[in-house]
Amino acid sequence: MPSVAAVLTVACLNATMADDEAIAKVREAQAALDEGDVETARSLAGEVRARRLHEEAGGVYERATRLHALSFVRDPAAEPAEIEASARELRAEHTFAVEHGGAAPPLTADYGEALERAGDANGAYALLAPLADRDLIGSAYANAALARAADDKHDRARAELGRARCAAAASRPSICRGEYPPRPFFRGRALDFALAGFAVLGVAIVRAARRRVWSAHRARELSGAITIGGWGLFLLTNARLGVLAAVLTIAFALLLAAVQRRLFFRATGEGSVPGFRLRPLGPGDESAPLLRVFFGPAEPLALEPLADAGYRENARRPLLRIARRQVPARAGLVLAALALFVAGALASLLTLARGV
Repeated sequence: MPSVAAVLTVACLNATMADDEAIAKVREAQAALDEGDVETARSLAGEVRARRLHEEAGGVYERATRLHALSFVRDPAAEPAEIEASARELRAEHTFAVEHGGAAPPLTADYGEALERAGDANGAYALLAPLADRDLIGSAYANAALARAADDKHDRARAELGRARCAAAASRPSICRGEYPPRPFFRGRALDFALAGFAVLGVAIVRAARRRVWSAHRARELSGAITIGGWGLFLLTNARLGVLAAVLTIAFALLLAAVQRRLFFRATGEGSVPGFRLRPLGPGDESAPLLRVFFGPAEPLALEPLADAGYRENARRPLLRIARRQVPARAGLVLAALALFVAGALASLLTLARGV
């Protein structure tokens, strides 16, 4: 039985690792917010807020809370209710800080920026003007908010000061005009795109190396499915879910190959595929390669290329023997679990698509 000291040591190590992960995510969220990527900043900061483990992580948690609120304040598509809720959240953080020794200037600046976006120019001016007088506003967005609030108060000197400081710190001039940057189209990390790209490349290489007679069957529908799958892959990769995107790419390729093969065999059995037919096995067919497929024919069949009757004696032997592969109970459970996983992934894709 492990000692109490050993248990506490492991718990402390786990907490430290969790803190390191939280700090890394907060840094990523800050970088994303600085680039105008409010969706990524909101997602990363929200994860840290939801996984607060102990009081010692308070500084990281508080910063994540502020970043999460600012992701709505700086979102050009945010609803008024979302902006007001973010302002209330920052007010709670600011009030708590004031009551426990004083609020740091960055927190006060963020709260003032949120008030100005929420339409409370007087409240924003009251918070930001004293900070500007001491040159304690480091955010270009907060300086721009000060300039707008000062204009509303007819304080031309502070308005000009806010615009000048905003211009010196802003990554783009539009920020100082009160125009929030649009969400970037590419939000994924290079690693996520690399993982998804390797998965796509691997699938393409395997498909080319194992090209079969049905590989071009229903080419138009195949292209449409690949287009839809590619868009889903991009959404997942852009949401920084590169591993999930790679796994689903392989699963989608396997499913697409199975469906295409099934449609080919069904069409061939109906006589609608030129140049091929399915027939019962006959003498001499045993030498043809055997292909076992799930949900295959009840009795083995031969896939045979058609030849002119006059040249029947020179016709090629069957390309394949096709037989049914039995589905073990475990495989059925795995397939059911995979179907639930894919359904969840599709639901996530629909959610991501609304944010693009």
